[in-house]
Amino acid sequence: MINFDDREKILNLVEQGLKFRQQGAYDEAILCFNDIIKLDPTYVDAYHNKALALSDQNLIEESNKCYDQIIQIDSRHKKAWSNKGANLVELEKYEEAIECYDEAIRIDSNDYIAWTNKGESLWLLQNVSGAMTCYDEAIKINDKFVIALFFKCRLLYELGNYEESIQFCNKVISIESKDSHTWLIKGMSLLHLGKFEESIACYDEIIGFEDVDHHSICGAWNEKGLAQSNLGNYEESIACYDKVIEIDPNYVNAYYNKGATLYDQDLFEEAIECYDIVIQIDPTYKRAWLNKGVSLSSLQKSEQAISCYDEAIRIDPNYHDAYYNKGNALDSLNRMEESQLCFDKVDQLNNEKTQNSVDSITGIKSNN
Repeated sequence: MINFDDREKILNLVEQGLKFRQQGAYDEAILCFNDIIKLDPTYVDAYHNKALALSDQNLIEESNKCYDQIIQIDSRHKKAWSNKGANLVELEKYEEAIECYDEAIRIDSNDYIAWTNKGESLWLLQNVSGAMTCYDEAIKINDKFVIALFFKCRLLYELGNYEESIQFCNKVISIESKDSHTWLIKGMSLLHLGKFEESIACYDEIIGFEDVDHHSICGAWNEKGLAQSNLGNYEESIACYDKVIEIDPNYVNAYYNKGATLYDQDLFEEAIECYDIVIQIDPTYKRAWLNKGVSLSSLQKSEQAISCYDEAIRIDPNYHDAYYNKGNALDSLNRMEESQLCFDKVDQLNNEKTQNSVDSITGIKSNN
């Protein structure tokens, strides 16, 4: 039994520890929680707050030792299981994290946060159907839980279910009207559906927000550029890509997409300049090598184009678009046997992928 004096000490130490943590004085906070544990080794909240202070310092494994102590004291402590799972996600131990979330769900089957977190771990393991089931379960319990709704709209977008993705984006926006990530997914879904002006309206929403994160603002300008290009508004499109580059000079997709837009206007040399910047930033960007080659072929520089296609093939030995264009370049030089070998390779790759035709590669553009 804890006597009255120790109880008073514990309450004071709890107050001090929480204040220290709030101030970012994590070591001092941990000392307070350790003192509580010395007075009462079964005081669960001390382990819990210590775990949080350790997580704040990215000491994830030490934090999980605290959660293990809690679980040893109380195996039905739902929050300890959930927080341990979240820590394991930080360590990229997704399967172990799922086991923790399952324990939390066994304790409380209506824990929509645990369902959502389990779904995210399954998504990270590329278990799409499992992730969707978890998001649906979370939404069934709480249809206003924005995180689950967002994860579902994102997953629907990735699956190509753009109409349904938009429906869930709208649900998120009805609750969080300034969620830039959701506006971005809605815009990209509309873009894939060919609703370019509606997609631009979404990107403009993001651009109009204050304090937008880097991913969203760069993504909005980049995607707006794609939409403008699809509308044939090339000057406006390039202005969008230039805006991205102004914000982040290393945003490779902006240079890549700008190159593709310049190519669409038969400005092949200017397009090549963009692809060269992409390659300088990321030498393994195979599509930049490919489109540089296409641009060089358009300038009748077949030998230089072949070098680009070879580089793309070196990066991806099964890159059928590179073989196809290399075959055309060799054909233009009357190197028929070499050209036929390339086309044979294209047929082989297409057969392996059960494709019936080679995809068009000119003017390929990239999203985020």
